[in-house]
Amino acid sequence: MPRARLQGPNAGRWKRPRELYPALASRATRGRRLFLADGRVAGHLTLWRGRLALVKQVVGSRHMLRRPPGWAVDEGVLAKAEAAGAELVVVRDSESGVVYHTPLARFIADGFPLERGHGRQRALPLAAWTVERRGQLFLFDVEETYHESPDLARKT
Repeated sequence: MPRARLQGPNAGRWKRPRELYPALASRATRGRRLFLADGRVAGHLTLWRGRLALVKQVVGSRHMLRRPPGWAVDEGVLAKAEAAGAELVVVRDSESGVVYHTPLARFIADGFPLERGHGRQRALPLAAWTVERRGQLFLFDVEETYHESPDLARKT
């Protein structure tokens, strides 16, 4: 993958050119903010595990749907994320540390329209999300190689 050398105070370090990720803004940590019609931030477009994702930070006790249990996202924000090339929807519960994620295509296809006083939204029940709890190890994040010791193989 092509890389470019940084200028200024970070000279000598390397980064990928911004042209590779046009959907991301110059804010490296959070990505491009997506706004609701009233101007509030509804989420961020950022790289999550190497894929472009719409990431929402929520407080589970306030924002999780109660009937049916699930998560909802503003339809305008979903449309912007899809137009930018996002592949995933990620919801991070700041209270419990649980991370919920699902492909954006599944969210749109299997989600249902919802309007409960917060504008037009699309919701997806919890059963359709992949749930990762705090402290959970991921198979693809940890590389471990098993080497059998010749001393252990020989029992005398």
